Amino acid sequence: KQLYLTSSLNRVKHLNWLFVANSYFTQSHLKSWGVNSTVLYPYLDKNFLESPTPKKERVILSVGRFFTNLHAKNHELMIDVFLKNKKLSNGYTLILAGGLKKEDQAYFDSLKKKTDGAKNIHLKPNISYDELLGLYLKSTFYWHFAGYGVDDIKRPELVEHFGITPIEAMAMGTIPFCFNAGGPKELIADGVNGFLFNDEEELISKMSAIMGDETKQNEIMENARNYARKNFSYDVYKQNLKKLL
Repeated sequence: KQLYLTSSLNRVKHLNWLFVANSYFTQSHLKSWGVNSTVLYPYLDKNFLESPTPKKERVILSVGRFFTNLHAKNHELMIDVFLKNKKLSNGYTLILAGGLKKEDQAYFDSLKKKTDGAKNIHLKPNISYDELLGLYLKSTFYWHFAGYGVDDIKRPELVEHFGITPIEAMAMGTIPFCFNAGGPKELIADGVNGFLFNDEEELISKMSAIMGDETKQNEIMENARNYARKNFSYDVYKQNLKKLL
């Protein structure tokens, strides 16, 4: 917020600048701060949109940088939820993948300690692009805990502002379960192309209902893939950018 309204000069500059927001969530908060903007969604690499038919395994995936500042991905909470719920931990594998920088090593080490002895939880820092694609292809479910427990009206900086990884998951036919805040709640139609949850109880309830329903899983996977292809291709992005310019 302070970047936009720190001085009268900045306010004058706003008159001649075009602001582009990455989601309607971001746009709404900019507007509340006196900044008008236009939404332009990003696009996915064609390897996501042109992926082969996925062969799913009993895997829950989450992708996000291993760090604790601002809109942290809450890896430690995902681990706790997974271990606590035996229906998940006895039948599925949880894979947490993401970038890791030197300054975040202590946090990563704490996650390793938390998962010590759990054979079905795998931490994968700084993996290759090809390995990442492979993880999306084989994973049945996707977890996104960014902003968990945060009021996105009062503290918008602490939640996911858009959410590119849930869209990557959808493009690969991986069913997303996202905390109901920020950008993800405008991307996911609950029960249609993925699921939104407000707390752990709702997450487990919705997962339990679909884990044994292969027909419903296939329906949501197909809806998710079609949604990603329709809205996040480079051609769509290029058309929208041309309109903007």
